[in-house]
Amino acid sequence: MPTSTEHQRSPGHSLLLWAAREERPGVVRLICEEASERVLAGRDETVVAWRACLADLPRALPFELLTLGVERVVLDMTDCGGPWRTEWSELALVAGVADRLQIAGEPPADAKRPRHVLDADAMPILRRRSIFGLSAVPDEQQPELPDHGSPQQRLRAVIRAFAGDQTQAPEPPAAGWSSGALDLVSDGCTACRVCVQSCPTGALALESAGGRAGLGFDPSLCTGCGQCVRVCVPKALNARGRLGPPALLSEPVLLELFEVRICSRCQTPFRGTGEHCPVCAFRVQNPFGSTMPPGWEPSA
Repeated sequence: MPTSTEHQRSPGHSLLLWAAREERPGVVRLICEEASERVLAGRDETVVAWRACLADLPRALPFELLTLGVERVVLDMTDCGGPWRTEWSELALVAGVADRLQIAGEPPADAKRPRHVLDADAMPILRRRSIFGLSAVPDEQQPELPDHGSPQQRLRAVIRAFAGDQTQAPEPPAAGWSSGALDLVSDGCTACRVCVQSCPTGALALESAGGRAGLGFDPSLCTGCGQCVRVCVPKALNARGRLGPPALLSEPVLLELFEVRICSRCQTPFRGTGEHCPVCAFRVQNPFGSTMPPGWEPSA
């Protein structure tokens, strides 16, 4: 669990705190910093500038704003293009909030240049009286902000909160899901654990018991980076496509179950024959950590 200091340093903390303390947050229009000079917003919208491209906006943040009472979040991408526009739409579809999370390409009918553009990292959360300690909020009455660990865990938690008990994922777009978790399959896993160690979100796990091992996969933690597939030396792990944002509602699955042996040297389970796992077998054959290239012969 992150400390309060770590939470305050997380991107968007000031914006979440403002939404939690504001009595009627209304509609929030998020823009990139470059659009501050030319943005047009609705009459009752609060315009907030993100200090980077909206493509880098934490995926959970707009949904967390909705849980804190914001009526509607508008991601103003008028001058932007790229796959993230589709990704936001897909996430909103899965969460069932497509009417509350909108991707804006055109200004609203009552659009005008906003009087103030707020900074997402420095939102106005202090009242004049609180500056002098006259209306300070006790610690026990401080608003609770979403805090569910890593960015992917936060996204999973808030999407599940909106989706509720729905058991069926929404139908994918005609061209299929373009973002989110990979649809992984495994055939020929050697239990080397390289994919497990390389996964940045902990979506893969290798468990062994009673002479058997299983490669497990949690689609809800997968961001679709593909690192696990790239580092798999025996090419046992492959992706058939993408599961998309609906995977955020999925439970862990078993990709492959197989028999294993225990390495007599390091006691690590491995799939294969002999006394040693592949790593220890290499070290036994090459105690000094170097080998000659294939076909090399000493000169006369």
